[in-house]
Amino acid sequence: MLKNLNIEKIILTIVWIALMGGLFVLLGFVKKTQDGVLCKSVIISIDTTNEMHFINDELVKEIINDKGDVFIGKPVSEINIFKTEKLLRENYYIENADVYSTISGEIKINIKQRKPLIRIVNLNNESYYIDSNGFVMPASRNFTARILIANGFIWEPYISFRKVIISDNDSLDNSSLLTQLLILAKYVSKDDFWKAQIAQVYINLDREIELIPRLGNHTVLLGDVIDMEEKFDNLMDVYQKGFKNTGWEKYTLINLKYKNQIVCTKK
Repeated sequence: MLKNLNIEKIILTIVWIALMGGLFVLLGFVKKTQDGVLCKSVIISIDTTNEMHFINDELVKEIINDKGDVFIGKPVSEINIFKTEKLLRENYYIENADVYSTISGEIKINIKQRKPLIRIVNLNNESYYIDSNGFVMPASRNFTARILIANGFIWEPYISFRKVIISDNDSLDNSSLLTQLLILAKYVSKDDFWKAQIAQVYINLDREIELIPRLGNHTVLLGDVIDMEEKFDNLMDVYQKGFKNTGWEKYTLINLKYKNQIVCTKK
């Protein structure tokens, strides 16, 4: 019985060695075959499900060609996939890029664009975006995102590759203006009603947040984003209960900056 077990082990070992040897031979054959394959096409796929169009096929090709990389006609084995991915990910408007080759000689590039939540226009008329991850992006000459706009007494300049950080451990009392604007934009973007109703954010001389609605001739003084959910709940009460009886044109200012208070200024 012991001899039979040893024989079975020997046979299994031989079979395993044969299989591994065959695999290495096959991989070597595939590599040798790929070494001779020339790139015949570049297929670019850009995700536009977030309705952003900062990047198109021509811009992707420009980014690659500016570095002297011409793929068509070049052996696939000589194309540096990782370098190309890194190059594309360095672009302001690209959140992620996946590049790979096929055995038929195609280079496929999949692009995911960044999704800005708010557009900032500062006092120097510099325009830039902040995306959902807090990444600061320059304005584009090719595309303008239809999103929330903030202007007024905003001194913060555009700084390339800046990241606006939101930390749960930080007190909102000491948060930077850009951080507060990002928090506000995230909140508004998740609610269909507020997304439709809030047309603009204005920073007044006291560096307080004012909201300019699409419906009605009033201004909403939010102050800051502390207790923001409560403030928006109070604003909804004004819209649903107060304006139902008085109409939308009676007030010029709805002040929500004080906790547990709603102060409305009549015309």
